[in-house]
Amino acid sequence: MVPYESVKCLSVWQPWAWAIVAGHKSVENRSWPTEYRGPLLIHASKTRKEMGDWTLQDPERAIELTLPEDIAFGALVGIVNVVDCTRQRRNAWHVHGQVGWYLEQPIQFEKTIPMRGERGLFNVSCPSPMPNEWPMYVE
Repeated sequence: MVPYESVKCLSVWQPWAWAIVAGHKSVENRSWPTEYRGPLLIHASKTRKEMGDWTLQDPERAIELTLPEDIAFGALVGIVNVVDCTRQRRNAWHVHGQVGWYLEQPIQFEKTIPMRGERGLFNVSCPSPMPNEWPMYVE
């Protein structure tokens, strides 16, 4: 097994970043596809939309999701595994007409890691030592 030197990362607006790493949202909708498959860090962007007392509807389970009070902005919040990218809608989170990035194995970090995000997919250098919650190895 060889450790990654860097990991792909994607900035996502809140509350969607939280919903992804908390295991509620299994598709990220984008206007553009990616060939990338594998570990993907989720960065919660600094963009703050007025969320107020927002609750999210989980279309897969027909339940309301209440946002945590300490939702992070401008930080790495977790990691997922990108397993597919398609316009073919196979999930209630996948918005018609968008490219669905299908995500599995979400892990929400116990401690967020403050950092500046970027547009599109970008690389983040892996820290040393590697945090236990980062499954960054390939066979």
